[in-house]
Amino acid sequence: MTVGHAQAAFDRHILVTQLWFAFGFVALTLWALGYAGGEDVPRVPFILAGFTVVVLGFAVHVLVNVATGIAFSSRELILGLVLYAGALIAFALTTLTVPSFRDEAFAPTFVGLAAMFVAVLSSLVIAFGLRRTFAAFDAIRSSRA
Repeated sequence: MTVGHAQAAFDRHILVTQLWFAFGFVALTLWALGYAGGEDVPRVPFILAGFTVVVLGFAVHVLVNVATGIAFSSRELILGLVLYAGALIAFALTTLTVPSFRDEAFAPTFVGLAAMFVAVLSSLVIAFGLRRTFAAFDAIRSSRA
């Protein structure tokens, strides 16, 4: 790796980190208002707005990758997968154990998690095409090799 490429990768890392700090702070604030809202605070718009901010943050991250010509690092991919898996586990456990969550916040949380999945899948299809995207997840074909 050349010095210029290393500096560009470092600059991109700093930019993406700062963008996620900003998007994450706004998303967490909106989720806190949505999930902990009282009787006079409508929950659904805040929960959906929090997920919208996360999807926008992902879109900006993809745009930064395109502008810098640097793809997602393996650490970024692992972090995203772990955070999404943790959100799915928390969603499942909360749905099973908190009756009020099922009544008030299940639908917007489900829609938000689904939107995040669709955003990631769409970016893969746009970047690599349909065939290469699904070939990357074809466990049967890769186990025959």
